[in-house]
Amino acid sequence: MFPHKRNHLLSLLIGEDDKVVVDESCDVKVSSEELNVEKFGVFGVNRNQIESELSDNGGIQDIVEVEVPENTDTLYWCKIFKAPSITTKHQIVGFEPILEKAKSGGVHHMVLYECTTEPSLMERYVKHHGHVCYSSKIPPEWDSCVTPVVSWAIGSTGEFLPSQVGLPLESNKATFMMLEVHYDNPTLRKATFSTGLKIHYTNQLRPNDGGVFISGVAVSPLQIIPPRQSEYKTAGYCDNACTDSVFPSTGVKVTSVVLHSHLAGRKIKLRQIRHGRELPPIVQDDQYDFNYQQVRRLPSEVTIYPGDQLITECTYQTLNRPQPTMGGYSTKQEMCLAFITYYPKVELAGCYSMPTIPHFFHTFGIKQFYHYDMETVEKMFLKLSDSKIKKNNNKTELPRSVVNDDEAAILTIKNMADYTVDETHETNLFQDLMIQEPAEFQDKTFLDHLIDVPWDEPLLTRRVEETLYKGKHINFCRLSNDTLAMPPVISTFPNITELPSSRPSNNTKCALALQRKLSVSLPNTK
Repeated sequence: MFPHKRNHLLSLLIGEDDKVVVDESCDVKVSSEELNVEKFGVFGVNRNQIESELSDNGGIQDIVEVEVPENTDTLYWCKIFKAPSITTKHQIVGFEPILEKAKSGGVHHMVLYECTTEPSLMERYVKHHGHVCYSSKIPPEWDSCVTPVVSWAIGSTGEFLPSQVGLPLESNKATFMMLEVHYDNPTLRKATFSTGLKIHYTNQLRPNDGGVFISGVAVSPLQIIPPRQSEYKTAGYCDNACTDSVFPSTGVKVTSVVLHSHLAGRKIKLRQIRHGRELPPIVQDDQYDFNYQQVRRLPSEVTIYPGDQLITECTYQTLNRPQPTMGGYSTKQEMCLAFITYYPKVELAGCYSMPTIPHFFHTFGIKQFYHYDMETVEKMFLKLSDSKIKKNNNKTELPRSVVNDDEAAILTIKNMADYTVDETHETNLFQDLMIQEPAEFQDKTFLDHLIDVPWDEPLLTRRVEETLYKGKHINFCRLSNDTLAMPPVISTFPNITELPSSRPSNNTKCALALQRKLSVSLPNTK
């Protein structure tokens, strides 16, 4: 447990905006004002939970351990925690990671989600050791834990929110949260981790309740990045129908963003479209570093109004990769996400997209697979039928399209992950699809077809990039209560006037310089 003086210094290092000033040359000025934090909580994951209570100096601590076996290169572990009982409303004002220094490189990211399941159904899971995330064995009550509260990724020291906003903790209400921790074990060595998040919260309320929502590419093997590319882009959309449905007429103000991709990521940009015209990017990192994923605090707030569209664009480099990279949860796979902190809070958990299944396969020239028509293939990917789909050569009447079914759409974004936590899932799925038409690709699996595509031909690769980037996407507008704000929308890239590359944006060029200067200029209080 850290004494309060240590807490103040940690908030100073993270860069509370009334303590740190960065000028245009990235010079740092630090004042001695202290952050008034009443108490903090610690949320962690492991197999044996340590019981703890609020102590005299205002802290709770749940530090536990998870063992990553030597045959596992990626492990997602989820654990349920209960927030302390409070009689008056509080707000979360910041967080810090809890990591063992010697093993910190094995923890890729942590996300704390709020759960909306009836509290009486969640209570029994507080002492449960946890589950592998995104597996069929995870309790169904945990499916409601979808709204991010805080997110941390490798290289980050945490975040303290601006003085005008805090994340609400309501009084006299049992609040349950799920911590997801991604352990990365590329060397396949058995290791035990003690991991968690220290959450700072206070009863001295700030003027605005804030929230976090995710935007970007829905995590899926349908995100394909070709091999041997110096630069290749993918994108996920947040459709204007979603922002129009959930945001107030005055809009929401963005204060910070966490940009997230994996090892092939080189650039990430959160684009904003209004009335067919592109505005300066909300945030842009043209020197993205997988090992430095610090929160990007915006130099000035950016307002997203109802009807605005968001495009999360990621640029990858795969010069040393001989085979295609697919979207997924392993660090050898890829993601393209933005965790957006904003105020005032609305009930939005995520706004993201993925290519439609027929459009995806047509992009690669596929007309027909043996045994399955394209609608059945769609169901296989979206997991809307039995886990074991029997091959059937006879034509049968199938239910209406999945994109017109709200329940089906929720299953889509819940279950797509099952194909990607273990890379063999997606590989088996692509291997199960044997091409029937066209004749030139006949009797090849779709996986073999992907590998055999002549990716070294620039014109072909650019056509695939353009078609998947600007082609048909299914857009999901997911609420905190695990429902959709509206039926899924199929859309294409908006017809817009794009922003010239020379226009200013919220670039984060000073972020690394700020971290380095603070780390060497502040006194050591150990």
